[in-house]
Amino acid sequence: MKKNIILKTTCLIALLFAAQYLSAQTLSDAIRLSENEAYEKAEKAFNTVITADGSNADAYYYQGQNYLRLEKNVEAKAAFDKGISLNPNSALNYVGLGRLAWLNNDTAKARENFTKAKTIISDKAVKKSDKTKVLCEIAETYIYSPTKDLVAADAVLVDAERLDPLNTDVYLLEGDVLLEKDPTNGSGPIAKYNKALELNPRLAKAIIRKGKLYKRAGNPQLALDNYKAAEAIDSSFAPAYREKAELFFLAGKKALAISNYEKYLELNSDCSAQRRYAYFLYDSKLFTEALVQLNKVQSTCGDWSYTNRLTGYCLIETGDYIKGVASLEKSLANKDLKSIMLDYKYIGQAYAKTGNDSMGVYYLGEALKVDVGNTDILSDMASAYYKQKKYSDVILVLSNKKSLGKDLSSTEYMNLGNSYKNLKRYMDADSAYMKVIEKSPSFANAYLNRAIVNLAMDTMVPSQYLAKPHFENYLTKVDMADPKAKNGLMNALEYLGGEAWKNTKDFVKAKEYYTKLQTLDAENAAAKAFYSSAAGK
Repeated sequence: MKKNIILKTTCLIALLFAAQYLSAQTLSDAIRLSENEAYEKAEKAFNTVITADGSNADAYYYQGQNYLRLEKNVEAKAAFDKGISLNPNSALNYVGLGRLAWLNNDTAKARENFTKAKTIISDKAVKKSDKTKVLCEIAETYIYSPTKDLVAADAVLVDAERLDPLNTDVYLLEGDVLLEKDPTNGSGPIAKYNKALELNPRLAKAIIRKGKLYKRAGNPQLALDNYKAAEAIDSSFAPAYREKAELFFLAGKKALAISNYEKYLELNSDCSAQRRYAYFLYDSKLFTEALVQLNKVQSTCGDWSYTNRLTGYCLIETGDYIKGVASLEKSLANKDLKSIMLDYKYIGQAYAKTGNDSMGVYYLGEALKVDVGNTDILSDMASAYYKQKKYSDVILVLSNKKSLGKDLSSTEYMNLGNSYKNLKRYMDADSAYMKVIEKSPSFANAYLNRAIVNLAMDTMVPSQYLAKPHFENYLTKVDMADPKAKNGLMNALEYLGGEAWKNTKDFVKAKEYYTKLQTLDAENAAAKAFYSSAAGK
């Protein structure tokens, strides 16, 4: 019974929220939809509002902001321009043009528009709340854009707080600036968010921010408490469920993560939300689920420029390399979509996995051109070169990785050592194998290879038996029952038996080694020679 009540309540909330979408006739309703990440529905709502009353210049600003969230920059500019044509003193629309210029890396044009906006609001006739709104919108550009200017944001927010010390948005943004400046110190941002909550205890945006900060700080329980508090205040605020989903995933609670994301989608079924969910599944390494969601997006929302890219990534992650490469090649052929490092990296990895190492190296090289300092790509390239037995290239690539301050893995040091060994650079090989042992002390083959290169360096007559300690260490680490270790064991036992027989004259020890050797090779010539000698009698 209780389960049915909960289900009915959930459905009712979703229906009411859907009804809100359908009946959104006011500007505040349209803004609310956009804040709730329902950008497509907000787009329709803004069109409805503007069709009903096209004289409100501010409506064009908010419409333009929504277009920016949909990555429709041309439409956004048209909206801002229309707002200014209706009202040349529309400060918000100048902010919109400034934000668009900033996103296009035209910082001079952006500041010019921000200055126009601030000049307009300097008029005493402009209401205090309108002035503060303009300043906060300028600050948002500086804080949230890929290219940030936190010093400029600070300066704008100082003016905003002086103008309106009771405005909650000012404190939220001040907290965000502090967090961007020092992501490791949450005390300052929390104080600002709490200040906003003092002014408005039911401010869901402030509570969500606190939750995100606690999640970032590795305190999932406090994060969850805040998300639940925001949900209790406004159960239709979709981002709260999305944040909970991401939190549950980080906690390893896959089922709860998916159920909360599904709740988010109940409240916001926009195509942009459906696409965001696909990205969430990919980022969460739920690649099979992501492919299902991408198929759903394709069937319900039509073409999406990122479908082939994300599908290719997921196919390659699930081992379907041929289809993955085909999907990514379609993505690369899309001239409207800028290629990124991951496109080339995934294709390179896929080719390498299918044995086409030359193509793998080519595409990994293309990835490295896009992201020169990416050491993961260098690791993949080194692996592909090693399979091709291009040992000089292995050494060059792994040396480059080390020069960038990134240590090598045990496998990479092993491949580096083997590359040096194959090029007869035995001292360098020995140094690399020492690194393997340092990182993986139980890895028997590292000791075996140290023995082999030291044996190669032992050119003096009589022998210095440089390989002895390394063969001895090898025998303490190797699994004697492992059939793959037979050759290594025979080499070690034969060498150590010979050293005990002819160098240290420890015939008991020599007999021990040769006896073990004969269990592996009854016809071994060295063992037979020992037992035929006086020492072996």
